[in-house]
Amino acid sequence: MRLKERRLIRPLFDRSRNDAHTLARGSVRLVYRIVPRDELKVATPLKVGVAPGRGLRRAVDRNQVKRHLREAFRLNQESLRRLFEQRDDTLTMMILYRSGLPVEGPTIQMDTKRALEALHNRLSPGTSNAAG
Repeated sequence: MRLKERRLIRPLFDRSRNDAHTLARGSVRLVYRIVPRDELKVATPLKVGVAPGRGLRRAVDRNQVKRHLREAFRLNQESLRRLFEQRDDTLTMMILYRSGLPVEGPTIQMDTKRALEALHNRLSPGTSNAAG
């Protein structure tokens, strides 16, 4: 489920593309793109990567943020996973921490949860604005 391939990460940050979208809640920003499964070569509903912001200079702080982001995603991924297991495409997503110090785990957890819920609501079939 980890998003590590450059060919999948690069389109998320390419400003000339119009199929990559963003959503922000508090200290967390989600950058996501819906990719056809045949382009991935792997049948997985989600591909996710995490990245700390550029403002964190110390490796200890960056690693702590990445741990908090991964754990928050792990705890709150079920609704998105169920949504994309029923579809013929895959959600590729980067979870970005956009705040500076101090790094607070509960804040990151809550902001990630809110962002993932908002993303689920945006991508659910019942909503009118599915693209963002």
